[in-house]
Amino acid sequence: MSLPNRTPRSSSQYIAAADARREWLSGLSGSSGTAVLTADHALVWTDARYFTQFYHQVDTTQWELMRQGRPSNQKIADLLQQIADRGASALVLTALDDVAYTLNLRGSDIPYNPVFFAYLTTDNIILFWGDGVLPESLSTTSYRSAAPFGYLQMEVTLFIWLQKLEEQDAMGASFATIAGAGENGAIIHYKADPEGEQRVITRDDMLLVDSGGQYRDGTTDITRTRHMSSSPTDMQRLAFTRGNVLETLARKALWDVGLNYAHGTGHGVGHFLNVHEGPAWILSSLSADDPGIVPKMIFSNEPGFYEVGEYGIRHEDVVEVIELNKDSDHIQIKFINDYHARVLSTLGPILLERNLHEDYTWLERECAPIYRSSAILLTATPLLALLSVARLFM
Repeated sequence: MSLPNRTPRSSSQYIAAADARREWLSGLSGSSGTAVLTADHALVWTDARYFTQFYHQVDTTQWELMRQGRPSNQKIADLLQQIADRGASALVLTALDDVAYTLNLRGSDIPYNPVFFAYLTTDNIILFWGDGVLPESLSTTSYRSAAPFGYLQMEVTLFIWLQKLEEQDAMGASFATIAGAGENGAIIHYKADPEGEQRVITRDDMLLVDSGGQYRDGTTDITRTRHMSSSPTDMQRLAFTRGNVLETLARKALWDVGLNYAHGTGHGVGHFLNVHEGPAWILSSLSADDPGIVPKMIFSNEPGFYEVGEYGIRHEDVVEVIELNKDSDHIQIKFINDYHARVLSTLGPILLERNLHEDYTWLERECAPIYRSSAILLTATPLLALLSVARLFM
């Protein structure tokens, strides 16, 4: 059963109370949204204006919020308008993630990337692929607003370290895991050779693990570095504690002690798509097509340091761009506290169900509320800041 907000009797934005069927059933008010009931699920689709409102008005033990992505016909209409504005006659999309994004389709033709071999023309909107028959592996995407739950699922995997978990809506890894111990950690994209020389991870090693997952509600890319004992060298301690945010700020802490790293600080991350997604990047060099940083963009944030032949360190989280101004400090604190409460209520039961009581105690302590007296107050003019949506291990 599907209940849209509007009815045949009133198709306008504003409706009579008697016609507010979705609100009556789910509790969610607002001008946009559809409630869907099946034998097993109670779902609400709405747009970003009502995501926060959903959690205030709706019983989330009964209802699940679904992210209302832009329909493919809207995306194509925007493309056609841009083509006309530039006096062009057509556009041919050959990048596989562009095709997948535009049509809201996902496939499995390339390992770790949910794309399919095809190209798209906007002349008559023609999709060209294979022998012209859509394979069973090609499916429309359901954009879930559980985000950052996709990131939380990934954090569960990291939280229990290398224990493999089969989480709901997990679609596999987003890239081949990079795991480098000691001198192998200094190779930024290290790949172990099963046929090559093998080494044992010792207590004196730094271990760098960079891994990610594909979920219906997002794509993740997270790196953690740990010393295998409690006795790292002074230099390892120094390099480990010098990570920060954004390109110049990330490097400055290292520059201050004569250190640096040879890769960008961040990259765009797809939504159940490629783990590296342009055109937005956080780099020391400029890119001609970089649109700049604007609210709601998703980036990786991954400063590091690599001592060739000895060890490598990288801290990486997935972050969201939000807008702050001089009056935003209390809003920011509430945002973080609400997020931490959501982390605990989401992951806590999973940990207890798996009898991971020590892990639950640690998580409960890390998710304790932050109070204004201990927060950094913002007094600058409006600015854009990156706020991690995967803060469990920061």
